[in-house]
Amino acid sequence: MFQKLLKVSAWAAGGLAGLATLVLAVIWFLGEGKLSQKFAAPEVDLVHSKDAEVLAYGARLAAIAGCDGCHQKNMQGEILGELPDGTRLVAPNVPRIASKYTDQELARVLRYGVRPNGKPVLAMPSEAFFSMTDDDLIAILSYVRATRDEGGELPKSWIGPMARFMLATGKLSTAPALIKDMSVRPQYDFNNEIERGAYLATIACAECHGLDFKGTTFGPDFAPPDLIVASAYTPEEFSALMKTGAATGGRELGLMAEVSRGRLSYFTDEEIAAVYAFLRERAMNPNLASAE
Repeated sequence: MFQKLLKVSAWAAGGLAGLATLVLAVIWFLGEGKLSQKFAAPEVDLVHSKDAEVLAYGARLAAIAGCDGCHQKNMQGEILGELPDGTRLVAPNVPRIASKYTDQELARVLRYGVRPNGKPVLAMPSEAFFSMTDDDLIAILSYVRATRDEGGELPKSWIGPMARFMLATGKLSTAPALIKDMSVRPQYDFNNEIERGAYLATIACAECHGLDFKGTTFGPDFAPPDLIVASAYTPEEFSALMKTGAATGGRELGLMAEVSRGRLSYFTDEEIAAVYAFLRERAMNPNLASAE
């Protein structure tokens, strides 16, 4: 009797192990489908500039857009994070990667999140860069081209079962999958302060707060709020928030304070005023968002 129980237990354990292997294989297959999906992104016929003003503007815009935040100040890259399943996200050494791409291929990666082979990139906010004008994209491209490769070797990104499960279930998306229609890009009237603000907010804020600025949830410890909260600030308080990360009432904002000091402080006073005008207008009209 005891031996029969042992056999049944062994069969059950073997069956569970087989089922777990099957589930893991399905998750891996579905996740791989997302990572290997081909996107027919339009070509981007742009060429970098060596003009000093363009390079200086590109460096400032790269800071505002968060390029330096993930890839570090000198764009040499870093490991962004690792999960217990072995998933490792790496922001690559941009000058080194860029040396292997033409200007057009690099601009396509930035605007659409699509590699030269048509496959998507992961964890890059191309849905926000999608809105960038050609002139601004040229400035970023020029800054990248002018930056020297001074970094060491970094490991490659590796996507484990946890991240693949998130991809398979829609909890995580590749960069181009977040762009609704690649054939229609947003248009803004920069003579209109509110539209200018919407454009700047898309580049600087949409990565965390979403293209509709209604807030997102990345996890229990990171849930950027609806930017309607900006309506509680006076123009002076909002400017202080953008430049120093100081919130009203002396509240501690954590990551937002770091983002303000490291990214948003690069905005000019005029640009801060435009972003504020847009967010105030949106507070009165919650459906007003970026031109998607």
